[in-house]
Amino acid sequence: MLLKIKIFVFVFGFFGIFYPINAQKKETVVQIEATEGEVLDLEKSTYLLELDPSEDTLNITSITQWGKKLPFRPYSDFKGKFSPEKVYWVQLSMVSKISTMSDWYFFVEGRDSYIDLYVYDILHKKFHLLKGGIFRPLSEKQIQEGIYNIFKLHIPVQEPIKLYMRIKNMHKRAPAMRFRLVEPTQQMHWIEQSRLIQGIFQGLVWIMIIYNFFIYYTSRDQTYIYYSLYMFCIAVYFLYFEGLIINFLISETPEWNDVFWLISVNGQSVFYIIFVIYFVNLKSRYPTFYRILVYWLGLRAVILVVEMYIRFFNNDFPLTNTLTFASIGVESLMVMFFSFYFIFKGNAIDRFCAAGILGLIGFIVLGLTFYSASRIMFALTYQSGYVVEIIIFSMGLGYRIQMNERERERTREEFIRLQTNQNKELEEKVKERTTEIAAIAEDLRQGNKLMERQRNEIAVTLKAVEKQKNIIERKNEDIMESLLYAQRIQSVMLPPAEDIEKILPEYFVLYKPRDIVSGDFYFIQEIEQKIFIAVADCTGHGVPGAFMSMLGNEMMHEIINYRKIHSPDLILQALHNGIRKTLRQSDKIQHNQDGMEVAFLVIDKKDNTVEFAGAKKPLIYIINDELHYIRGTKQAIGGEQYEKERSYTKHTIQLSGNTHFYLFSDGYQDQFGGKHNKKFMITRFRSLLREIHQETLEKQYHILHKTLENWMEQNTQTDDILVLGFRYTNQTFLPS
Repeated sequence: MLLKIKIFVFVFGFFGIFYPINAQKKETVVQIEATEGEVLDLEKSTYLLELDPSEDTLNITSITQWGKKLPFRPYSDFKGKFSPEKVYWVQLSMVSKISTMSDWYFFVEGRDSYIDLYVYDILHKKFHLLKGGIFRPLSEKQIQEGIYNIFKLHIPVQEPIKLYMRIKNMHKRAPAMRFRLVEPTQQMHWIEQSRLIQGIFQGLVWIMIIYNFFIYYTSRDQTYIYYSLYMFCIAVYFLYFEGLIINFLISETPEWNDVFWLISVNGQSVFYIIFVIYFVNLKSRYPTFYRILVYWLGLRAVILVVEMYIRFFNNDFPLTNTLTFASIGVESLMVMFFSFYFIFKGNAIDRFCAAGILGLIGFIVLGLTFYSASRIMFALTYQSGYVVEIIIFSMGLGYRIQMNERERERTREEFIRLQTNQNKELEEKVKERTTEIAAIAEDLRQGNKLMERQRNEIAVTLKAVEKQKNIIERKNEDIMESLLYAQRIQSVMLPPAEDIEKILPEYFVLYKPRDIVSGDFYFIQEIEQKIFIAVADCTGHGVPGAFMSMLGNEMMHEIINYRKIHSPDLILQALHNGIRKTLRQSDKIQHNQDGMEVAFLVIDKKDNTVEFAGAKKPLIYIINDELHYIRGTKQAIGGEQYEKERSYTKHTIQLSGNTHFYLFSDGYQDQFGGKHNKKFMITRFRSLLREIHQETLEKQYHILHKTLENWMEQNTQTDDILVLGFRYTNQTFLPS
């Protein structure tokens, strides 16, 4: 059965009901009757006593004994004008006419600092104290809610009950002075609805935080980390708004709740602005807007310090609140102006940004219209705005990733096209000049017969030869410049030394391309406590080999980072299939059998193991002065494939003690030199590694380099040379 509470005023004397308050004057008593209502507004039965803090010496005993001597006045005398500097005593009287229900929730609206509620116990003839207020620890409250002041009352049928309440605020916020009796099931249903909405919203926001942080981790694009921090501040704000931070984090120190409010509200604004700067590349595309926002961020930092001082040293929450939302209002106007500019002047990414900004602001304005009427509707509308904004920004970020990928692909294709055209042009020029020089030489051999007559012609021809020589030299310079530029591009592809040192503290790389750019390359990366190390020897050297090395390096990144294949044998299998597909080697018309030989290591820092797989490339490792040689699978990467599916053998090594690992291409052992001008050979190379492995990695590098120079003597370098070595100890690869 639904309940309706009818309020009416009547004069009811408490004389004879209980002794301590029998001297009170007649007052209005609320009668609770069974009708269709569920909430009872107690305004007409409320009497107030207003005191200065210096006069606040009363307690419940003096209140009840002095009775009508105290200047209690009806609620209507104040007309809602309450001072944040005053202390208030509240007196309420009520009697229940409902025989089916005696338990009620007494709800005090507003966020008062301290509330002391005294309920008279007729049986024991004394008052019971119930504590409330947002500054009270939860352990002291009857109903442990952080921001809701709720008291459970037992109101017997036909027995008048009187309540006294002391309200004192500590942050210059005026008390609300609105009191209601609420049916328990109605009150709990309202709270459960609010918490359910909050749970759904928090789940969505935290999923997006983790997702965007993961994208930042893989791409290192700072746009995503600032977007994650912005959403984190949103999540913290609504935890504050619902009182969940007090309930679960600072239950015994609730006065710190305003710290979370200030940081989350200001953090939203700051990270939102920084996100917009990175999202639309404001610095390079809109420098004026960028400077405005940078200056504003500096000013916001100063404003935040002022807000913290006002709130925690001057204890003035209303002024802090006004300053905070004034700052947010200024930001809203700025970003709204930028948004309209983006809509009419910007590109697709700018419009995504504008749609998210304007959508959020629209929902915030709509939510403020519900604030005074329904807290649930305000929170639902406000959170809906953030959900819409998250969806729009997520679509924009996805579009941005797609556009960046297309731009990288266009750049790569353009580079390959230009290099191909330049090589063709060079070949044609060389053939043409060679033919001309041959013709001139033939004319010179026949010049004895017509020497005198053709002397002038010879002079002209010599000038032409000189001119062609200059042209060829300029072309050679152009080719050399192109190769040097290609070398810079290839060097960017290789992992930087500072990154390698973080992964392999003790290592060396002996890297000597034969023709400026190299067909050999090395790959080093750490992901999820696993270190991936590879040395590859591509078909050919110079420009063709360099193209193959860039293709192989790019595919390794894709296989490990995006396809998440982390076993070395499966990585080589995926690399083989990718090379054959990219070079269309299954197409018999192409006759393209280029490929590469690879040695691939995966170090598992958690399990302390090394997994190795090789495509025609071995691994050498030395432990306890004993050299171990593991051969790779006989099949290379790419090229002819006669078997149905190519696979590679994986070897597992349990790491222990001091171990040296060496991966290398064919260049070192295939180099001609020595007294008999023969190859260095793998046997001599293995013996050399065993002799020097006890030295430091830096000294090993110098020994290998010096040995190679002495072996080559006057010989030219036969092939690209690459040797990578590193040392493992018990402390080298501790899990991060």
